[in-house]
Amino acid sequence: MKEEEEKSTSTTFEKEENLNKLYVYFLYMTKIFVF
Repeated sequence: MKEEEEKSTSTTFEKEENLNKLYVYFLYMTKIFVF
């Protein structure tokens, strides 16, 4: 059971990290288009 919990938390963390990268990329692209 403990291993499963650790697995789920790590995958969630990876997902959030990917979302953060996408968000930063999106902001970067909008900046380019605005200026």
